[in-house]
Amino acid sequence: MSALREDALEAYAAALAAVEPAPLVKRAVRQGLLDDWLGDKEKPTPLHVLAWGKAAPRMAWGLLEAKVPFTGLGIAPKGAHVPRMEGFRWIAGEHPIPGVASFEAGAAILDWVDALPDGAPVLVLLSGGASSIAELPAPRVRREELQELWLRWLRMGVGIDEMNANRSKLSVLKGGLLGERLLRITPKVRVWLLADTPAAVAPHVVASGPLHLTERPERIPHHVLASNDEAVAAAGIRLAALGYQVFRHGRRIEAAATAEVAGFLDAFQALPA
Repeated sequence: MSALREDALEAYAAALAAVEPAPLVKRAVRQGLLDDWLGDKEKPTPLHVLAWGKAAPRMAWGLLEAKVPFTGLGIAPKGAHVPRMEGFRWIAGEHPIPGVASFEAGAAILDWVDALPDGAPVLVLLSGGASSIAELPAPRVRREELQELWLRWLRMGVGIDEMNANRSKLSVLKGGLLGERLLRITPKVRVWLLADTPAAVAPHVVASGPLHLTERPERIPHHVLASNDEAVAAAGIRLAALGYQVFRHGRRIEAAATAEVAGFLDAFQALPA
């Protein structure tokens, strides 16, 4: 393996370490972000947790390592390794196109929400990939139609922000609808996000914004544990430590791969010699 390849892999590893889910969740707990809900540290109040997305298993594990008592529901991609936890049920869904299991997972989320005790504290651990691994079409939309549209958008290279905006119009979970359903049962709802987007847009972009409320969004606070920003910064710092001069590409990669590569090369060619 060449030295250049080794350095690139080292930078990649640093980026992944910066957004490792379990330590980020543990840090948030240590910072006291749940203290008002947990109450007595000797006998903390159990939480109801929905862990949903590619990072769901590691995010839930972070709560377990932080000794937070909880029960709930986890939705992860098929094939993901999930921890066995008492009182916690895991369901697998398809990615990147929702399938039968994804629709079953979407229905399970609604059943879980509707069975919550009145006023229960609910923590949602949300991460990338959630849009497809749990879905439930709006009443006017057939499942096959929804799948065809998703596949068409992917093949067209539609940007993720636009794609998620489109998805939210076809779902009973997205675009704040899940959040509104939760608030009919309890005012105690919080979302912790591991974002595959810039932090500023994460609440309404990750998973197509199932808990982001257009009106009075403060009713469901969203806390971004980490985003692409931290991953990129960590990679850059590691490369600088290895002796490279680091330039940050000014635009997020989000559309068709061939077009993005061309744009990246153009930016590279424009750098000072």
